[in-house]
Amino acid sequence: LLKIDAATGVVTVAKPLKDATAAVYTVTIGAAIAAGPSASLDITVPVTSRSCDSSPCGDNGSCNPTVTSHTCTCAAGFTGADCSEAEASAAVGDGAKDGEGNNAAAL
Repeated sequence: LLKIDAATGVVTVAKPLKDATAAVYTVTIGAAIAAGPSASLDITVPVTSRSCDSSPCGDNGSCNPTVTSHTCTCAAGFTGADCSEAEASAAVGDGAKDGEGNNAAAL
């Protein structure tokens, strides 16, 4: 279930955790020498998804991984689940409206 990189010591999940819903898991690692001492160590492992690997947040938004997915924190002027929508206040113009209530660009 778990894989330890011998060079770095990084512990990764060898295959996806089925129904992983907890934000943190505790892993107990034990070691023993035949006819000798033994020891164990509890390690707290935070669990986050890898959905940020694909850079899903557009327009310079930052991706925040969660247990099962991610959220985007949008840069100023953008909104939406993936930061792809321009905010109304970021529209071109000086805020003046034409006779129909549409933004009118300053000349």
